[in-house]
This record gives sequence, C-alpha cells and structure tokens, in this order.
Amino acid sequence: MKRTSERQESYPKFYAKKNIQQLKEEFKKRISNVLHEYPNKSAAIRLSKELKFATNFRNILELVISAEPGSINVVICNQLLKKIKDYPLTLFIFNEAKSSRLADAITFTSFIDAALFTNHTDAAKECYNSHFQFHLPIHKNSPNHFTIDFHGASFGTAWFTLHALAQSPELNYTLIIGKSSHSKLGQAPAVQSALDLFAKEHQEAISLQKNQFNTGVTFFKKLQPIDISKTINKAWSGHLLAENRQLNLT
Repeated sequence: MKRTSERQESYPKFYAKKNIQQLKEEFKKRISNVLHEYPNKSAAIRLSKELKFATNFRNILELVISAEPGSINVVICNQLLKKIKDYPLTLFIFNEAKSSRLADAITFTSFIDAALFTNHTDAAKECYNSHFQFHLPIHKNSPNHFTIDFHGASFGTAWFTLHALAQSPELNYTLIIGKSSHSKLGQAPAVQSALDLFAKEHQEAISLQKNQFNTGVTFFKKLQPIDISKTINKAWSGHLLAENRQLNLT
C-alpha cells in the first residue's frame, strides 16, 4: 500500500484522460462491489485517513476507485456521505449501503444531512421510507419512561422520527429547534417542513426569545397541559421533552 502522498502523485497519470462523469461511473461500480469483498479493517483505516484530507471532488472519487479490497465499510460510507456534495451519488451510496447491509443509524443521519444541502424533497421521501430499517437506540428507563438517543443527530433525523411519533395520538411531547444554527447548516428547508407538518397536524408552535444560548422555535402536541415556562427554560439544550418520555438529541 502506497502512502497518501505517493498515491496522489499517481492520480494525474492514471486519471488524466477521464472526465468527472467517467469517474462517477467507476465510483459507483466500486461501491457496488463492496458486498462481495471480505472486510479489511486495516485498509479501511488507511482509506479513512486519506479521505479525511481529500477536499477535491475528483480526488475523493479516485481514492474510492483505487481503494484496497475490503476497505469500504460502514465507516467509509458514512464518511463519504459527509464529504460528497453530489445528491445523485449521495443517494446511490445510501441505497448501496442499505442493500449491502452496511448501513446503520449514523448512515441514516449522514444521508439526511448530506441530502438536505441539495434536495430536501427527495431526502424526505427516501429517509421516511427507510426510517424503520434503522433501529435507532431506544432505552427503557422505567415502564413509562423512554429515551431515544440520537448521538448528536441532525435536526433532519429528529424530524423524521418525530413524524413517526406524531402518528400516535396518545403521545405528548415537545420539540425544540435551534432555528439559527440549523439555517447555517443549510437545513432551513427542513425547519420549514417541520412548521408545515405541525400546522397540518393542528399543533402549536411557540417562538422563543433570543438569549445567550439560542434562538429557536418550540413545537408541541397539546394533548395534556404543558408547563411552557419549563419548556422555554430547556430550549437551549436541544432536547425533545415529553411527559413520561424524554427523547434526548444531544
């Protein structure tokens, strides 16, 4: 295995005559072959380090095409989903990871984050259809107290899960979003989608006052009385709060 610098020097010689479209097709073939390769943890670690410092789209494609057998595992797929700003390729990686049984909850989150930058409508369709395939960790603390741990997942992941929860009329929950922070992440369309969802479900939205922590919007399903003062005090934490249930997003 050549070192990163040595491999990068060989790129122009090997790929000089290939355009981006050709590289994309070869990239897809390489990703599709993952299912037939025996996992190689050492090779995956080397590839991950090389991808970490690859900022050029062409170089990212080249690294994957020339990757060692067995090096493209779930960690690499998740890394690619975060690095590649090309929705068709992002969708392709996501679907291949699912069909190859490589995908996990982090893959799910990474795809939503990546897709929201370019095509939030398709992201909603693809991820909502895939949601139940990923067993997001649910912890039962007591007979009537549950925690769903997203490990710092994006607002997108939270929203799709919340959409599923909204179908259960007996649940009482609160959703708090950092509006300004998610706009910076290119997730403003997802925030608007959440507003539309809650309007359709005849639920209420409370705009929170700007403070040292955050500016946000709180959504809640008002089936039972909710202490709004406590909700506002908790707004900066990024938590979903519910009576008898707590869904932790941080």
